[in-house]
Amino acid sequence: MGNPLELLKKIDSNPLIITKNYKTGEKRGLEYMVWRVQRPLIKFYNKVYQSFNPGSPWLCITAIEFFKTYLTKEMIGVEFGSGRSTHFFCERSKFVVSIEHHKAWFDMVKQKLDKEGIDNVDYRFVPANSESEAKELPAFYKEWNISSDDFDFRKIYNNYFNVLKDFENGYFDYILIDGRARPECLFTSMKHLKSGGLMILDNSERERYSIVFDKLNEWKSYTCTSGSTDTTFWVKP
Repeated sequence: MGNPLELLKKIDSNPLIITKNYKTGEKRGLEYMVWRVQRPLIKFYNKVYQSFNPGSPWLCITAIEFFKTYLTKEMIGVEFGSGRSTHFFCERSKFVVSIEHHKAWFDMVKQKLDKEGIDNVDYRFVPANSESEAKELPAFYKEWNISSDDFDFRKIYNNYFNVLKDFENGYFDYILIDGRARPECLFTSMKHLKSGGLMILDNSERERYSIVFDKLNEWKSYTCTSGSTDTTFWVKP
């Protein structure tokens, strides 16, 4: 499929696609008023796109258009966080592992998958666990040289971000992190991503996720935006 980051850049070169996050930074005075005007316009623009692309996941337009072109029926992927994206990725991949923490949402999505006869998804419900089940630091702290002073992992999602432990290393072609405890999911899952595979973090502009950028600062990456939220792609060396 060629260089995925070059494909992302090519899609972003379309003048109709938003390429600037207008929400980032602390806004005051006139700048804040400008943002207040821009925000509904950005929401409307993305809503119009969704209306013409029903069934698309809640990602920025660049990411959606990228996946439409990049994914093939030979690929195996993972998504942390399910919904419309589950059907979208299953339709375009050989097999998908989908992880959900919310029971009512899980039941609703599963019912739809069963109704449509979709059989190439391993759909897993992994609820929050008690903090007592996560007494020790996760292995990724040592693997990624992370200090407990720099990052406080979310103990109640210990089972959630360790859900891929039964899969062999280098098994997946892409992993989308769009659910709970996102840095924890990313660091724990990285060994299961094949070399050349894509790690994708949605809402990557959030401050808590800055540790990911610190640890992957030498990896090739590309960030696209909806105008108010970002999605970042990394290629695993």
